Amino acid sequence: MPDDALFELASQGGLNEPGVIEAQVERMLADPKSRALAENFAGQWLYTRALTEELVKDPETYPDFTTVLREDMRTEMELLIAAVIEEGRGLDELFTSKETFVNDRLAAYYGLPPVGTDEFVRVSLEGTPRRGLLTSGGLMSVLAHPNVTSPVKRGHWVVAQLLCIEPPPPPPDAETTVDPSFDEGPMRERLAKHREDPACAACHELMDPVGLAFEHYDGMGAWREMEGPYDIDPSGTLPIGGDFEDALQMVELIATSDEFSHCVAEKVLLYGLGRGVENYDDDIIGEAAEAFSASGYQLETLIVGLATSDNFRMRRGEAQ
Repeated sequence: MPDDALFELASQGGLNEPGVIEAQVERMLADPKSRALAENFAGQWLYTRALTEELVKDPETYPDFTTVLREDMRTEMELLIAAVIEEGRGLDELFTSKETFVNDRLAAYYGLPPVGTDEFVRVSLEGTPRRGLLTSGGLMSVLAHPNVTSPVKRGHWVVAQLLCIEPPPPPPDAETTVDPSFDEGPMRERLAKHREDPACAACHELMDPVGLAFEHYDGMGAWREMEGPYDIDPSGTLPIGGDFEDALQMVELIATSDEFSHCVAEKVLLYGLGRGVENYDDDIIGEAAEAFSASGYQLETLIVGLATSDNFRMRRGEAQ
């Protein structure tokens, strides 16, 4: 709901001026109420809202995955998102940040030194195999099956949510269950056999190499050196081009790509307008993405670029 200042400006016709809109965007982002943006936009884009009681793990496979730990994971994600936005850091740091927020339970889960409290404390991730949200326990848990990892889910999420490449849906008879045992070989080999089916190959060639980069993070996001008796190979190639040796290198490639900037602009416009993106939105998305990248991935720059556009300010069919 707009506040009194916005209602007053609207009544005076002031919100037709791009300079006024820009000033109001800056004012609102500086307001503590902007935390709602972090919670709602991130819940839609980054899946924090999926960390609910509906997310369960097989207790025999993952006995350490408790309700309390799940809530800690969600809090960690929300605090990192809020810190990046409120501190004016580039949105690329959502995925490349070398710090996070933990309490003693989450510190133990990550193998970090205890912080001495149940409250959340900002800590460094230097020297650990984690950066930002993509390797967080929360997101890795959401993007997995109850009893085994899911490179397909993880790969699909990355290409769809961060690169805006939407693979077509699987065939109606596609097998989506995964054998949690190691009888059929490591996950990489099993997915390679799966791609031999022409009906599956096109989609899985986009998703599988990306998802396999996260195989060091088990089905509840905990680090593992081996996949049962097998070595893990986290290397691969992105669908936008670029080879990587592991998940951290892959994250850096994504967060500095033109495709990422364009995708974030598209996601913010989708959130702001509450409608699907249309062909006539392409130009403003492209312009906003360029400014967003040039600004060091500043959310304020992106919102200003979109909020001052005709696409945002005018109804469809209005005179320009």
